[in-house]
Amino acid sequence: MRTRIRIPLVLALASALALVGCSGNGGGGSTATSSPTGVPGGTSTPSASGKTFSGNGISFQYPESWQEFTLSGTTASSGNQLWNETVGIDAINFVSVSGYTINIPITSGNIDDQKAGIGQQISDLFAQAGGGIDSGPTDETMAGLPALGFTGTANNPDGQPVSSRLVLAFDGTTEYFVNCQYDDSGQSELLAGCDQIVGSFAVG
Repeated sequence: MRTRIRIPLVLALASALALVGCSGNGGGGSTATSSPTGVPGGTSTPSASGKTFSGNGISFQYPESWQEFTLSGTTASSGNQLWNETVGIDAINFVSVSGYTINIPITSGNIDDQKAGIGQQISDLFAQAGGGIDSGPTDETMAGLPALGFTGTANNPDGQPVSSRLVLAFDGTTEYFVNCQYDDSGQSELLAGCDQIVGSFAVG
């Protein structure tokens, strides 16, 4: 059995469509909630380029030295989360990968129409966590899927300032959400690992 350390997450974000479509979801606020969001849903195995997680219908690679975590709460959250997997350096520097359901299918053909609404929700949730957006939405792809990227700053539940790189990828009514959270001490290693996860992310 894998051992997981419980940690608080600053931002657990889904798209504006998830928030609009699911009443009563989310627990926005300035302190961590007590509800765990980590769900063991797969396996991590060594690979030539580090470790490979496989489960929940997805897979991704991450650095060999990183460990697994279970989320214990969030500062700001929304959406109908299906599962979460979190790996990283420590309780401040980590990458949280989640799956969400949304009510309106998003494809490469209509994602531009959704940018403003998604961007507003991301902005609102960064604000709930005492920060704001630095950049985004930017056009990205992940696993060949249309995606949007954001960067921003926030305060974690202990009041420590952290930064996040966010990637939201859409596969019809499924949203894959990657939150790469870090402080100054872990920035270089964490962002390199974030690139590895986003670049190796696969569906199916």
